[in-house]
Amino acid sequence: MTDKLKELLLDPAGRQTFEEEFLIGEVSDTIGGLLESLHLTQRELAIRLGVTEGRVSQILGRAGNIRLRTLATIGWALGIRFDMRPVAMADRRGTPAVSDAPAPAWLRLLGTEPARISRAPLELPKPEPLQLGGYQLRLGQRGVLERAEAA
Repeated sequence: MTDKLKELLLDPAGRQTFEEEFLIGEVSDTIGGLLESLHLTQRELAIRLGVTEGRVSQILGRAGNIRLRTLATIGWALGIRFDMRPVAMADRRGTPAVSDAPAPAWLRLLGTEPARISRAPLELPKPEPLQLGGYQLRLGQRGVLERAEAA
C-alpha cells in the first residue's frame, strides 16, 4: 500500500470516499465481466432493461450511482442473482467505527473472501462425455448441453 493511500485511508472523508468508490468499482467490473462472459453488448443489456445505452455506459463507467433495485433488475435481465455479503474491515482507522467492538463473529460464517471477477477468459478443463442410456451427453460450446447417439 502506498503512503498516499495510507494517508487517504486515515482521513475519515477520504476513507468514506474510498469505500464508496471501491464498491461502485466492484459492481461495475462485475457487470462488465458478466456481459463479456455472456457475449452480450451494452446495447443488448439496455434493451433488456428498457434504458438507454448511455445509462448502461454510466453504470459500467462508474459514473452513475446504482441503486440496489437497479442492480437486482440487471441481475434479473442477465439471469443472475447478486448476493451481498458484509466483510469486516481489517483496519477501521479513519472510520466512525474505529473504537467499536470487533465485527460480529458470525460475519466469518458468511465468507470473508469476496469473489473476484476477472475479465480474462476462464480456462476450464474439458469435461468427459457422460453415457446416459443410448445417448452421450457432453458440454458443447457456450456451455450448452449436447446429446448424441452413443458410439
